[in-house]
Amino acid sequence: MGQKIVMFIFILLLLPLYTVQVADVSASPFLQISISDDEGTIEQVSKNENWKALNDFQPVTDKPVWLKVEVTNNTSRDPYLYLNASPAFFEVYQNQRLIYTYGDLEPDPRIKNYRRWDLLPIDATETVYIRLQGHLPETLTVGPKHQFLEQMIYDDLFRMIGNLGLVLMAVFSFVFYLFNRTQPLLLIFAGFALSLAGGGLLRVESKPFFFEEPLVFIYLNAFVSAVGPVLFILFFSRLFHERYKTLASWTWKFYGGFCISVILILTIWPQLFMVGVVGLNVVLMATMLAVSSLMVLSYVKTKKKELLFSILGVVGFMTIYLLGGIFKLAAIGLEVGLVANYVLVSACLSIIISHYVALHRRVQQYSEELEMKVQERTTELKETHQQFVKSIQENAAAMVEIAALEERNRITQEIHDHVGHTLTATVLQIEASKRLLDKNLDAAKEKMDTAQDLVRKGLDEIRGSVRMLKANEWSFDLKTSLLELIEETCKYTEVQIDAELADIPNLTQQQKSTMYLSLKEGLTNGIKHGHCEKFQVQLSVEKDQISFLLKNDGRPLDSQHFGFGLSAMNERIQQLNGTLEVYQEDGWGCVLDISLPTK
Repeated sequence: MGQKIVMFIFILLLLPLYTVQVADVSASPFLQISISDDEGTIEQVSKNENWKALNDFQPVTDKPVWLKVEVTNNTSRDPYLYLNASPAFFEVYQNQRLIYTYGDLEPDPRIKNYRRWDLLPIDATETVYIRLQGHLPETLTVGPKHQFLEQMIYDDLFRMIGNLGLVLMAVFSFVFYLFNRTQPLLLIFAGFALSLAGGGLLRVESKPFFFEEPLVFIYLNAFVSAVGPVLFILFFSRLFHERYKTLASWTWKFYGGFCISVILILTIWPQLFMVGVVGLNVVLMATMLAVSSLMVLSYVKTKKKELLFSILGVVGFMTIYLLGGIFKLAAIGLEVGLVANYVLVSACLSIIISHYVALHRRVQQYSEELEMKVQERTTELKETHQQFVKSIQENAAAMVEIAALEERNRITQEIHDHVGHTLTATVLQIEASKRLLDKNLDAAKEKMDTAQDLVRKGLDEIRGSVRMLKANEWSFDLKTSLLELIEETCKYTEVQIDAELADIPNLTQQQKSTMYLSLKEGLTNGIKHGHCEKFQVQLSVEKDQISFLLKNDGRPLDSQHFGFGLSAMNERIQQLNGTLEVYQEDGWGCVLDISLPTK
């Protein structure tokens, strides 16, 4: 199947070569035209009787010939002679005077077959003689100037509108590419459509109104002929099977390089123009055949509908050119080239639309999948949120319980620190009273009174602790309070305390309370558990550190296992970034060493 399609495309490529014919001269009914190949001046030729019918000569002549144009039955007030396409060299005479000339007898080969027209004012009552060399004009007619210009503009209007449509397609495609630069197909199509439009606009009849230099149009046409097929291959090769993409790449590079080489050669050696044109046409047909073959082979392997659109576009393009050449459709006003270009562009647009439809479907599919994932994720987040809220509620309840326990511990520690010392002294007074009951009743009574005072003092301290917990603040002088505590302890417990207290800088309430309660706890533990009789207290300040030492002569304390009071003391000291050490020393059974930063 693929081989048959390739053969069909090959036949379509070759058939236009057999349908090319040189157009006969079309003359106005107001003109009588005869031809002579005799040499001579205008005076000699005007007297010549050897004029022949125009159809007796070939349309192209290599030597100068004369045309005799006689105007009959013309009613134009301002008659003009219209020639299209004009020869590469011609001279116009009337009344044996030269009224117009164009070109050289040996013209530049590059512009020898350049298609142009001329519009010349003449005297309708006098015979016009034209000396020319090259191809005979396809059209010779006479009439008012505005008639020719209006007809020319009318004929070009359809071409211009059609090609401007291609320009608009190129502009829109380029704009879409700017918004979506991941689709180079849009940029390639923009360039391809623009090259087709440029080739069509170069064929309009009214181009001499804008620029009359033939070489400019020749090179512009050569540029379009080189760029258009390259962009054509680049566009359709993106649809090829991976196996054929490399061949397609080499094909457009070869064709582009060949076109550049031919243009450079013709610039240096213009006499090779016809060879270069034939070579370009042969290479172009070979390139189109190769690309069409790769297109068919890719379709056979991939079955992509975009490739089917490509094949139909190429076949339609060549078929329209073929039918235009066979039936001479241009003669009836049908712009064959423009129609063929639109067929090819329609195939490209079908591919782009198909590509975007597929892309839209993929995007829609991705969107649906993403929406499902979002819903799943939302559900997971809701579940996680509910679990988090539940966890927060559980943690909040736990924090409340922890806060309550911490507050209880704090109250317990405060009461223990403040009242424990007083109760220890009370117990000692009661024990002493019991021992004196049988020996000295008055002394025993005095001890009981002292114990009673200590109990009252303990109640006051409990009330003070509660008030302190509510206010969370102590306002006292630390050194004075320490001395009062030492004095009361010596008074009620009958122990000896030596104190060396340095001047203390300004401390926070927490630091003050920690130092005060540490001394009270140390004295209580020494009396109650160590059964000591002597204490030594040292408080000093060195740089940014407060050093507190409390020594007693009682039993040693286990530094690895603190009781409730010492554990609470250690926690308070650590909260202030301080340290607590318990050890023994010569002459002392237990030493409490506390160090606190002043800042």
